[in-house]
Amino acid sequence: MTMWTPGTSDASTNSNGLYYSHAFTVLGGIELNDGTKLVKIRNPHGREAYRGPWSDKWGGWTEELKAEVNEKIGESGSHVLDV
Repeated sequence: MTMWTPGTSDASTNSNGLYYSHAFTVLGGIELNDGTKLVKIRNPHGREAYRGPWSDKWGGWTEELKAEVNEKIGESGSHVLDV
């Protein structure tokens, strides 16, 4: 399954670091215990680094959240996004 970001050119990124007008591979989804719904995506080209909520450097990660989403921060090459 794939998803994409809206736009007319992939020469620039949005404020969270995702390229406009670009396709991403959807790796899966998860609903957290608190009801938050997340989707895990990967850029096949691997050129950008997502910088928004749930990114590798997001300050909200706890050990409990990492375990719940089974995310290896900074190692997977994928991104978890709030939907």
